[in-house]
Amino acid sequence: MTVTIRNTGKGSLTVGALGSSNSQFVVTSPAAPLAIPEAGQVQATLSFRPANAGAQAASFSVTGNDAIAPLAAVALSGTGTGGAASCTVSLSPANALLAVEGGSRTLNVAAPAGCSWAASAEAAWITITSPTSGSGSGTVAFSTGPNSGAARAALLTVGTATLVITQSGGVETAVVPAVASTPGALGSFFKTGLQLHNPTNTPISGELIYHPAGASGAEDDPAFFYEVAPGATEYFSDVLPAMRQSGLGSVDLAPRTGGFPVSTIRIFNDAGDAGTTGMTEELFRPDEALEQGKTGVLIAPPEPSRARYNIGARSLGFGATIRFTVRDASGAIRTTGAKFYPPVYFEQQTAETFLGLPLLANDTVTFQVDAGSAILYGATTDNTTQDPSLQFARALRSGSEARRTIAAVAAAPGILDSFFRTTLQLHNPTATPIAGRLVFHPAGLSGTDADPSVTYTLATGATASYADVLAAFGRTGLGSLDVVATTGPVPLAVARVFNDGGVRGTTGFSVEALRPADALQAGQTGILIAPPDPAATRFNVGIRTFDAGASLSVTIRNGEGQLIRTFTKVYAPNLFEQQAGSVFLGAAPGASDSVAITVTAGSAIVYGAATDNKTQDPAIQIARAARP
Repeated sequence: MTVTIRNTGKGSLTVGALGSSNSQFVVTSPAAPLAIPEAGQVQATLSFRPANAGAQAASFSVTGNDAIAPLAAVALSGTGTGGAASCTVSLSPANALLAVEGGSRTLNVAAPAGCSWAASAEAAWITITSPTSGSGSGTVAFSTGPNSGAARAALLTVGTATLVITQSGGVETAVVPAVASTPGALGSFFKTGLQLHNPTNTPISGELIYHPAGASGAEDDPAFFYEVAPGATEYFSDVLPAMRQSGLGSVDLAPRTGGFPVSTIRIFNDAGDAGTTGMTEELFRPDEALEQGKTGVLIAPPEPSRARYNIGARSLGFGATIRFTVRDASGAIRTTGAKFYPPVYFEQQTAETFLGLPLLANDTVTFQVDAGSAILYGATTDNTTQDPSLQFARALRSGSEARRTIAAVAAAPGILDSFFRTTLQLHNPTATPIAGRLVFHPAGLSGTDADPSVTYTLATGATASYADVLAAFGRTGLGSLDVVATTGPVPLAVARVFNDGGVRGTTGFSVEALRPADALQAGQTGILIAPPDPAATRFNVGIRTFDAGASLSVTIRNGEGQLIRTFTKVYAPNLFEQQAGSVFLGAAPGASDSVAITVTAGSAIVYGAATDNKTQDPAIQIARAARP
């Protein structure tokens, strides 16, 4: 049977879910989420698979983003023939998303004893490996091979149950979650600078594809071709005008020749002669987004009166269905809701618009992805300086991690009348209380367990905030901070290092707490890219080692890819050091110089900090391990 879903409203309709209240009425197509354009329609197909004789009834539900009628239902009925006993099968998980490389999955089959079932796939690219039939509860395994074409989806059926198998396409892209060339609030104007570095010995090329906010990505979206010589770095001072575009949206980076470039992205308020204030972004691979079944958390600013807060979402190729829960600092639930996004869709809204209520100090927003995948972020902007800071809702990890590290914290004067401080927010996303210690390791010394520490305790869902975390230790200076769990796992930790201008506002960057495994390990290489305008920006390099110390081999190339120098460095265990770029590198870096750091022994977090000489706004760049 078929049901027609028509969009009779204004604008695109996003259908987040299609469902049936009776498992004997199975929705076979289309797969949700999906978008229906204005005045458009789609046909939903259902299969009636009676498990026993007699009349059957169900409600077919359509859940969407219609503000007036977000849920529509259609009554279904049918009559089963024969006298078979009830034989209803269910599967878990409810659907499956596989990477472009393919792979195998095992499904759990729940069925009454004596209920016989057969397993089949509607597409040849899905292979049921074992078993193809059975009785009662059990498992069914299937596999898919590599996918060299476009993303694809098909149904797998086991008895009366079906699920959708989706597989990513063979042309892998990475995502710049947000780009802008547009006026902002309070007289600001935001631009996006982009540096692309080729770490290989052969030329690389590809496309930058711009997807404007508020519309699902399309094949004819604006694109710009890039090409980078071996070892070289290309710089775009404002990437959207280079594509003859303006506004707000996201960008896909699609390699055509060679692999992915190393990228540094900075969204900044351009105040002309008064300098810039901005934030750095990372290039996201699809497997770094929040996927189906994953949960991520954003933490609202500790002082909402001084900063505005936006939430951005970028869905990937299969769209996304997302539930959110807002909790106050004590962990009490304030509101819940859901969002449905079509494929390749970007939006950024004020937190109040996105969530339906204004956020309070240290509120948290927990996102759970029920279908598809998306990149979700929070952007905090100081109302005085117009300085933005960025925080991504990373997938929470299961298990009991014992330690995470915030690479740099400060309560110290800088040059040109700056004074840097560090705020810290800790959140417990688990269902039980957690406790632990914050351990401060001053710069220039090997850290030990006897270093200054303070304890923390967090109730379920609660958040704690430190306006100046080093003041909690009675310390000043520069160093790194370990978050060490004693009860339960480590909390979600977000720090902001900022220049405190008093009534003139703040300028700073957010920094995540990293696992030891996130550091560069022996044999891995990470790359830092120096600022494109050395006269306007000073550049520091920071190192934090772990228990085995670290030996580094460093290679510097100029923006054209020519070798400048190589050298080695050796660091003691659990040591933090930050130096001016001219000291660490042996000379002041040139515009868009690249610094390749290879760890030959031990492990270390390596970062670059670029600070605008006029606004004192710092931005951080972590040297991530190179991926193919």
